[in-house]
Amino acid sequence: MLTKLTLLATLACFLTVVQAQTTITLTVEGDEKAGTYEVTTEDTTCSHGFVGEDSWGNQYSIVTEDPDAFSSLQLIVPSTKAAEAGTDAFITTISFGPLFSPSGEGVSHEIDTRDPGSASGEGTVTIEDNGNTARVTITGTTAEGVALEAVIECGNVMRAGG
Repeated sequence: MLTKLTLLATLACFLTVVQAQTTITLTVEGDEKAGTYEVTTEDTTCSHGFVGEDSWGNQYSIVTEDPDAFSSLQLIVPSTKAAEAGTDAFITTISFGPLFSPSGEGVSHEIDTRDPGSASGEGTVTIEDNGNTARVTITGTTAEGVALEAVIECGNVMRAGG
């Protein structure tokens, strides 16, 4: 009986992870990609503790040839604890179209505020970490004046060491 319960519990955990989704809602203002975009993926894109003990990350990317497609949102926040109340120390890169395209069709926007002495753009990241799930809000402006707002609804969070 214990073996059957263990198997059922393991299966339930597996199904929970498989069914978890990440939804990203992105609003861009001030350039040719202006608009609101929403993507949902079955992949776990949110992580904690992989680039530092209390770091937070997001890795969403797709392969596309469509130059208008929202194709990537990368995020690294050095301190999840600081981001609970909102932090201005982070790096995010948001891309449209083919990634690493030799033809230059892709467009990327970056905000990097980790080092105040060499910051590029400005903004805030807030993280509501609920253990297995999370909500991440990014608001900011690139050095070129492009306004970005993203909300990441993490249906699952991958954690280092566990």
